[in-house]
Amino acid sequence: MATIEHSIGILASPAQVWARLTDIQGQPDWMTGIRSLEITSETSRGLHTTFRVVSRGPFGTRVVDDMECTEWVEEQALVVEHQGSVKGRGTFLLTPIELGTRLGWREELRMPLGLLGELVFRLLYRRALRRTFKQDLWNLKRLVEGKADATAQE
Repeated sequence: MATIEHSIGILASPAQVWARLTDIQGQPDWMTGIRSLEITSETSRGLHTTFRVVSRGPFGTRVVDDMECTEWVEEQALVVEHQGSVKGRGTFLLTPIELGTRLGWREELRMPLGLLGELVFRLLYRRALRRTFKQDLWNLKRLVEGKADATAQE
């Protein structure tokens, strides 16, 4: 299993960060790899919300990821299970800090093709995905803090 973990301080309350983070339909505004996102459940917020994301994968491939919100603790934790070709769990944890909120993001991913898929991921794609997730957190920070051009490069 591959693990990628980042965190960032955001100059906003946990409630403000939570509102943007849990706007599932708004994820393409800050997650740079998303090509499309479709809510597949009756609701777009809360526990058991399901959605399908098509994103840019390694070497320009198309990755379809069906996801479900399996933990939803207001202003504290969001856990999303990946149920598409890549399996695993994404965990977002919000911690109040003196000037705002620390947002942690941890992805635990199982690649398709077993050991071969894991090896290819570690050798060829892990570094790029780490950079992407780090940039995504900066994009989210800019949106929550109300700064212009949220997808600008850091």
